[in-house]
Amino acid sequence: ASENKDSDISNKVTQIVSSTATQLNRYDVIDRSQLDRILSEQKLQHSGVVNPDQAIEIGKVAGANEALYISIANFGQKGVPTEKQKEKEEEEPETGLFGWVVKKIVKAEIDKKMEDVERYPNNIQTVLDGEVRLLNVETSQSIASFMFNAEYTGGVKNKSLNKTLKQVRSQMVS
Repeated sequence: ASENKDSDISNKVTQIVSSTATQLNRYDVIDRSQLDRILSEQKLQHSGVVNPDQAIEIGKVAGANEALYISIANFGQKGVPTEKQKEKEEEEPETGLFGWVVKKIVKAEIDKKMEDVERYPNNIQTVLDGEVRLLNVETSQSIASFMFNAEYTGGVKNKSLNKTLKQVRSQMVS
């Protein structure tokens, strides 16, 4: 399931990069269906570009001068407490040493049972970092590199992810 999620994020970032590159009117981006047709005509197996060398090879086959290599360095989503929830959790009445020990033992037991349950599903923090590299197909050299990093906290997973991807798009446009 994690591989599908990572692949989905890679596809979304790839769509952002290709649409941004197309809007610059300096690049003709080869559509995935065109690329699959070119690769099948060339009898190349392609299960997803996984390194710059493969991007170069596919660029040569497609007759491109330059290739974009996109890598996701870090992607994660987790629930975090809101400020109100933090304040509520910090408000602990004075219970003495014995009460404090019992409370900590009970809390540890609850934490253990809840480790696979998202405790803050309505305040998700999404982090996404990566790089887009422009490669010269003929020389295999990097022409330019662009690092992106975005983070958003709030809402459910989809809302948080969409706000984070919006930041990535904004960084690429500018």
